[in-house]
Amino acid sequence: MFTGLNDEDNGRKIVSYLEWDLVDSVMECSHLVTDKFHRTVKMLCCVAKGIPIVSTEWLKKCCASRAYIDHSLYIINDKKAEKHHNFSLAETLKKAAEQPLLTGWSIHVTPNVVPSPDQMKEIILCAGGKFVRNMPTRLAPRLVIVSTPEDVKLLKHAVKCGIPVVETEFILTGLLRYELNTTIFSLNI
Repeated sequence: MFTGLNDEDNGRKIVSYLEWDLVDSVMECSHLVTDKFHRTVKMLCCVAKGIPIVSTEWLKKCCASRAYIDHSLYIINDKKAEKHHNFSLAETLKKAAEQPLLTGWSIHVTPNVVPSPDQMKEIILCAGGKFVRNMPTRLAPRLVIVSTPEDVKLLKHAVKCGIPVVETEFILTGLLRYELNTTIFSLNI
């Protein structure tokens, strides 16, 4: 699968030449090819699943050898993005491939969250979590609500029950750093 490529047409030609399948679904994806790190839903889903995120150089090397080659030397190296978000993509992908970050977590997302609840659902499921469609009414282990100040009115009962309410960064930054912290990303209500 491709995302954010400057020369996607060339990438498509290489995939066709190698007789590989180009997919649109993260669920079918084996490798995500890109020019640099973009914190998009597609990219975060691949991070969550531990799918290798490789440079176009990997595709070119595969084409030159007319075969699949080891991707480990071609994981994108975007030092600026890694410094900005304080994470190591290679380390995060390794950890995510071993154990999805949100395994055992149940997460409800309120309506005004960005990315949208449907997009957050996709990220949560890719990370091994359970998406809770309806607002929780009682506290449970590893249950959180991802929300935003615009949805505070919806949270009154949940807050009374002691259910943790967090910002989207609990998941978005959490995935990149491969750590979950309800305290740092707690939504101030």
